[in-house]
Amino acid sequence: MNNTNELLELAKNMRSSYRSLIPSAGSPDEVYKLEDISIPSRDTGRAIEGKLYYPRGNAAESITVFAHGGWWVSGDLETHDVLLRYLANNLNTLVLSVGYRLAPEHCAPAATNDVTDAFHWLHKRFSSIKKTFLVGDSAGGNIMASLSTQLNAEHKVSGVWLIYPVLDVNMNPESLKRLATEDFPTLDILNMFKQSYTAGQVGEQDPLVSPVFADNSNIPPTLISVGEADPLIERSRDYHNAAPNSKLLTYAKQRHGFIQFFKNKQYNALGQQALDDGIEFLKSVD
Repeated sequence: MNNTNELLELAKNMRSSYRSLIPSAGSPDEVYKLEDISIPSRDTGRAIEGKLYYPRGNAAESITVFAHGGWWVSGDLETHDVLLRYLANNLNTLVLSVGYRLAPEHCAPAATNDVTDAFHWLHKRFSSIKKTFLVGDSAGGNIMASLSTQLNAEHKVSGVWLIYPVLDVNMNPESLKRLATEDFPTLDILNMFKQSYTAGQVGEQDPLVSPVFADNSNIPPTLISVGEADPLIERSRDYHNAAPNSKLLTYAKQRHGFIQFFKNKQYNALGQQALDDGIEFLKSVD
């Protein structure tokens, strides 16, 4: 599939399908306040939409920028609401969820640029809070892995949590060939989404879209969480092995998405544990 209209139709179907899963994430926890915001972007006249979660008690000890998953083509400010409320309350952090631009309408580096702009806006607005985290799942983990390498030079990131991240758009690892025939995401679907995101304008080994190829020897403290039944597990191991400042936690029999839908314990038995593990890791960062 290489027709732009076909890719757009696939993306629209994916967006609708993803939103239909929102009820299965469970009931949302109460937070102190949820604020809809518009963030100035580097592009004159264009704003980035976002949601800002204030934790219970309104005494946040850190700020967190979150990039949602959805394979760069789907996901939005509603799909991860249950997860982010829990994160805000239990990490005692202000969480900014970024409504970054999606492919195929906007290919790389549009998403990363939007999240970068949102990070700097949040960092400036809450400059009195010194601890700053980056968190992202799936495609959002891809964005945050790329962003953490860039921002680390500025010493602005305290810790990073990559939740079953896409670390290589090349789609070659053995785990993909072994697991992506039946387990979501399949290899065919991944290749379609990759095509939408890179649009032939960014090389598949460019660290912007494949952070596993970056120099990750000096990244901030980083946790990678992934299920053992996730086709992305092999590249998570490769990334961890090349990043001395990282920690890898794997979860038996868990599939892609198990942390986002942690309240559905029938299908995601270890989602709650993995979520709490991630929160404890960020709390432990100096």
